Amino acid sequence: MRLEQLRFFCAIVDNNFSVTRAADILHISQPAVSKQVAGLEQELGADLFIRASGRLVGLTAAGQATLARARQILIEVDELLHFGKGDTNAVSGRLVIATTHTHARYTLLDIIKDFRLLYPQVHVHLVQANPFQVHEAILAGTADIGISSERQDTKGLREFRGRDLGRSIIAPVGHPVFGRAPVTLKELSKHSLLTLDFSFPGGRAVGEAFENAGIEPNIVMTATDADVIKSYVRVGLGVAVLPTVTFDRTIDQSLQAADVTYLFGAAPTFVLVREDHVIRGYMSEFIRQIVPDNHFQ
Repeated sequence: MRLEQLRFFCAIVDNNFSVTRAADILHISQPAVSKQVAGLEQELGADLFIRASGRLVGLTAAGQATLARARQILIEVDELLHFGKGDTNAVSGRLVIATTHTHARYTLLDIIKDFRLLYPQVHVHLVQANPFQVHEAILAGTADIGISSERQDTKGLREFRGRDLGRSIIAPVGHPVFGRAPVTLKELSKHSLLTLDFSFPGGRAVGEAFENAGIEPNIVMTATDADVIKSYVRVGLGVAVLPTVTFDRTIDQSLQAADVTYLFGAAPTFVLVREDHVIRGYMSEFIRQIVPDNHFQ
């Protein structure tokens, strides 16, 4: 088994199972990529890809297990190659970021845009997951940086505190909920509410605030994606409680927002890196865009 086989296998997955696109990025012929992957499957004695009409459309169970190990192996080999060079000033490479939808879609949008201008030779790969999966990805070494709003067991990890995110209610323009300020939990309980799933800190914060106040909320829908929640708000399903950053005045012209951080608290931002992970130059710069200087040492 050769490292090239693992790299080609991961490249195909990262390019939506397109051997052609993977070959272009790797600057190698398509037949050569196919041959190496076929050789890997033969050595492992298992099909890694689900095939339909001659095309790769997904991963088998063996493929999913192999992918996790392959990524970890490649990350560790890459770190070993750079370790001896004291690679704290690296300007090229790969940056795998595991994070939740809210951070991927909103918090990191401008940060990654600016980062790519500074480091055009760094390939950024975003992995969207729930907070538990973010934590596991960092521990397993399948991601370089984890960004989440939930603190978990930090054993084996370095944790940096980023900037907090406020929370707002979001509803159609002119909705009665905006008629009385400041809005209270009792007033909100009279309306149909939409929140993030309770597996996310944002969803739990809403439930806990009502529970602590002894008020029963009318939560009619939860989801893991803020954009999905806002879509249902637009069609009149109710009032959303979401991180303020998810409200975009340009895109959400039919909606209105009001800050309710005083009711549900701010959402913290935690940046996670494995303790034994080499923080290269471009990784440091990326983290500094999220974490205040006095919190990143």
